[in-house]
Amino acid sequence: IGAVLTAALLALTLVYAASAASSFAALVKSNTSFDQVAKEISVLQDVSDSVNHTRTSRVWMVQASVYSSYGMFKEAEQALNTAQAKLTDSRKAFERYQQAPKTPAEGPIAAAAQARYAAFVAEGLQPLITALQKGNPQNYINTLRNKTPALDADFEKAIDAVLAYRADQAKQLQSGIRTDFEHSLIRL
Repeated sequence: IGAVLTAALLALTLVYAASAASSFAALVKSNTSFDQVAKEISVLQDVSDSVNHTRTSRVWMVQASVYSSYGMFKEAEQALNTAQAKLTDSRKAFERYQQAPKTPAEGPIAAAAQARYAAFVAEGLQPLITALQKGNPQNYINTLRNKTPALDADFEKAIDAVLAYRADQAKQLQSGIRTDFEHSLIRL
């Protein structure tokens, strides 16, 4: 009887140890998965912020233009300073996206987004600020009507491609996490 009890106790100890090890491995994998999800959310936030800050910048540029047209130059300057600050925020957010790790498949998508972003800022937004700084409403209106919308649309298409790719990556990550969780339950 003593040998049977010892064998049973040893078997239970092994089952417990295997279960504890499996639970620990699942916990470590779960934490890694949460880290991946958090990083993905951060990257998506940076992409979104880069777009939102360009939009906010343009709103402040319009406000500066309106203030200037009414001779409210102090208010126009404040609005223009805010527009420039928002454009700086956009650049920082886009740079954080560019610095984030990317798969080889995302490289060309990110490069296209970078090129379109750079063109949008350099040719579609910065000239608006320059025109407002120089008090040149005609250049402001010409750029706003003739250049900015097409550059904005090109940038938006590139960002949509980034977001679509990232959404697909997130679905794959979620699927992997779900599968790993289900396997860890089976092992328990």
